[in-house]
Amino acid sequence: MKIAIWWEQTSWGGVDTHLINLLSNWPNKSDSFYIYSNKENEGLDRTEKILLTMGNVSCIRFNRTLVFKNRIFKVAAYLLLPIRFLFYIIHNYFLLNINSHFDVVIVNQGGYPGSWGGLACLFASKLSRVRRVILLVHHCAVGRKPLRHTFETVLDLGVQIYSTDIIAVSRATRKTLIDRRDFDVERYPIRVIHNGVNIPSQMDSDGRNRSNWLKNELKIPLENSFLLGIVGRVERYKGHEDLIVGLSMLSMSDREKVFVVVVGASCAVEVERLKDLAHALGVENNLRILGYFNEPIERLLVELDMLVMLTKDFEGFGFTIAESMALGTPVIATNVGAVNEFFNNSVGFMIESESPIMIARSIITAIHNPDELNKKIQAARIQIQQFDAITMAKNFHRILLVGA
Repeated sequence: MKIAIWWEQTSWGGVDTHLINLLSNWPNKSDSFYIYSNKENEGLDRTEKILLTMGNVSCIRFNRTLVFKNRIFKVAAYLLLPIRFLFYIIHNYFLLNINSHFDVVIVNQGGYPGSWGGLACLFASKLSRVRRVILLVHHCAVGRKPLRHTFETVLDLGVQIYSTDIIAVSRATRKTLIDRRDFDVERYPIRVIHNGVNIPSQMDSDGRNRSNWLKNELKIPLENSFLLGIVGRVERYKGHEDLIVGLSMLSMSDREKVFVVVVGASCAVEVERLKDLAHALGVENNLRILGYFNEPIERLLVELDMLVMLTKDFEGFGFTIAESMALGTPVIATNVGAVNEFFNNSVGFMIESESPIMIARSIITAIHNPDELNKKIQAARIQIQQFDAITMAKNFHRILLVGA
């Protein structure tokens, strides 16, 4: 099969990992993939080298400005969306047909509606008479916007009609499409194919293949220290401040052992706010801000004594949580979105969002009750085997073949 994957975004995140895991585990290596993406896509910048080594993947970049910084341009772009959308359909139609006919087009959206250019690709694919046109949604849907509510309502109907399959990566994401965009699942079913992670085939006797390079890099003592990592873009909804407050609630003896490393792209204003908070609470010496990590994330996760994911409102899946479970790294995670579809208190520490006291209690348990922590690690490794990347890729491939 000849398969096009349309992927427009500016930042990086779980969509990148999903694409690598999907294509690297694809059952039929004779299938060819063409990834269409805007030039500003940081996710493709991060993954392109890996994708191209697979041998059956090509990347086609095009110009598309997704972020309008000037206020006047923002207003004009908002109000003129129908005209922009028509232009995107025409543009995408010609891009798709440069490489002759595709058997399948997969529109890879972060949230919904997400990229308007991506949705326009569904309509362009219909005009090109592509046999299977799949909408893949990774995050939550948002409600229709003022002044263009009617246009978005008609657009949503067209998306459902022109998609031969609609796939969500979790039941939580599926529910937002129904609740917030009125998707009619009786007429146009939404399938759920959970994200899949690569399961390590071998590990050391303690369940972790650690080299302690991260502690050495951060000048953290190897003995009698406990390294917490919070991974992802440094934004307020990710809950970094909750972790800092929770850290300040520890006793002085525990606080001396615990170090927090913040990993991910960020803006200077938010980083300074977190540093000021840490200073005010007396834990600035426990905080390390690593910034963007341009290496396979597994190399980082395996070095942590614990991963902390504290998203306040919604997770479309929670790739980093799942990867940590597979690697034997214990996890504290908030009960938001799809997290509870594969994670619970038997495999880690499930807490409510914006609850620093629960964070502190979980850290204390992890430090002082290693037997309980080890039980959670072993249970997590068993649980996550239900969400392996090979099974995920097979499920996608079956839909492309027979639509079932």
